[in-house]
Amino acid sequence: MCLNQNDLIEKASQVRMMGDIYLKSKQVLVWLGTSTPQSVRAFSFMSSIEQGAAPDPDDWDTKPNPAGLEEVLSFLDRPWFRRVWVIQEATLNGNLLIACGHDRISFDVFRDCTFAIWGSLDTLSQYEADHPSVRGLWCVNRMIHLRKTFQADGAVGYETLLEAAFHVEATDPRDKVYAFRGIAHRDGRPVPEPDYAVSVEQVYRQTAEALLCHGQSLDLLAICSVANRKHPSMLPTWVPDPTLLVLLALLNYPLPPPLFHLNPPHFPPSLPPFPLSRLTQKSRAPTR
Repeated sequence: MCLNQNDLIEKASQVRMMGDIYLKSKQVLVWLGTSTPQSVRAFSFMSSIEQGAAPDPDDWDTKPNPAGLEEVLSFLDRPWFRRVWVIQEATLNGNLLIACGHDRISFDVFRDCTFAIWGSLDTLSQYEADHPSVRGLWCVNRMIHLRKTFQADGAVGYETLLEAAFHVEATDPRDKVYAFRGIAHRDGRPVPEPDYAVSVEQVYRQTAEALLCHGQSLDLLAICSVANRKHPSMLPTWVPDPTLLVLLALLNYPLPPPLFHLNPPHFPPSLPPFPLSRLTQKSRAPTR
């Protein structure tokens, strides 16, 4: 798909179709850019898992971690993993292939490797919580959780998606609402359609009104408290402002069970949603 970013009307119309394009495609190829020696080593390690040649994953919590696991973690510093639009890209299609240079790996194997990283404190402990690789790891695992939810239920709750929006990046802040259109369960609630002529504040306010006034849940109010607004905001306190990135206390995240069986058909369990109480946050001053 090629969008004319300067034509707001065309851009909005194309964005409305993106969900159908990903959903109805025979296969989605995730292009992560050109390869590097580090990415080649990461893909080589993931391929060894796919072929059953990697060290026994049951031992990764008690023995020195294979070097490939750290290569995979380092690979997650690529910007793609932290972008808001990739959530829809990675969620809608059941046949997803990860590509970097000439290397290819199935999303299922890639998923299993990222789960294994959570079970390796030695691998994670060398990074600060706001390191791009660690942020990428969290975003990937959130993506996996959303993908599993969508495949099971056919949609994901808007509140869940907006909570994820606090931890990803977008060139246009309005896309932290619009990027979820193809996977969100709206329940008939009048969430605004893509319109890039509308201000960011108006998009966020209309979204909050649609979810709070036309639904049966107040979960959105909990999301409003997860960010520390470092700059003055014109938004009421009941409107979430996902333009503010929230840095997570990632190394305190509850790890999944340490025993992983990566060879098909056994797959690790899905991580639970990140608990809001674990977020690095400060209270917000009420809007008068």
